[in-house]
Amino acid sequence: MTTTLPSDLNQAMTVVKYEILKYLRGKKLLVFLGLITLIMVLFTAMPYLLGERAGLPTDAGELMIWYMAFIMILIILAVTLFAADSLASEFEHRTGLLLLPRPIKREVMFAGKFIASYLVSAIMILIFYVSVFVISFAVTGEVTSKGYTSLGMAMLYILAATGLGFLFSAFMARGNTAAILLFACLLMIFPIIDVVFMFADIEPVFSLTYNGDSVYYALTDAETNSDFGFTTYVPKLSSAAPVLAGWAILTTAIAAFKFKRREF
Repeated sequence: MTTTLPSDLNQAMTVVKYEILKYLRGKKLLVFLGLITLIMVLFTAMPYLLGERAGLPTDAGELMIWYMAFIMILIILAVTLFAADSLASEFEHRTGLLLLPRPIKREVMFAGKFIASYLVSAIMILIFYVSVFVISFAVTGEVTSKGYTSLGMAMLYILAATGLGFLFSAFMARGNTAAILLFACLLMIFPIIDVVFMFADIEPVFSLTYNGDSVYYALTDAETNSDFGFTTYVPKLSSAAPVLAGWAILTTAIAAFKFKRREF
């Protein structure tokens, strides 16, 4: 009797399935959905409660900008929760040892985990965007095309940030350490470096966070300007997209290489 082994693609999809089930059974998804709900409720009610305006902006572009004030933090939180500890946890809890007797390649396991982490993060952010789109249509009767551009850049930034999260996770001994490092880099360390470059009048064209800011700037008409001798650079979508793609490819490749050779 001949036994046919499952293909790499089938095995990867199996890993994706069980990773997503793990998230569904955990509390991270509920916490993040609760955060999205809280932001939507606060930003919808705030204009009425404070009395500073008659209500939500009636212009679709302004309304989109109003709700997207915290979109960068939401993306960082999503990637931190769903990607940073994905690989490190296998080494920390030695769960990866259970797969050694099974006919599954390390790269297949890596691919399944990466796809699952990206999908969950992307879906969470997509839910936020769709919620804003629905409110925009209800209030203004339309959805600005810039919103769709911002959504596309958000999906790309999530991909690049997930790659960085997996890079840290492949090298770190503990999942919490990888998560803290990723959160700190995306929220503080990299942006500080960006500002230092700007003070030196150098555009940080290869920075992950600088180009990631295009998620928000895609909604505005902001342009690079110089005030008081300091240049505030604004990333261009045409250059930000390939840079983010480059970050995604490079970090993911290095993470996969390290994961394949790391000992449990």
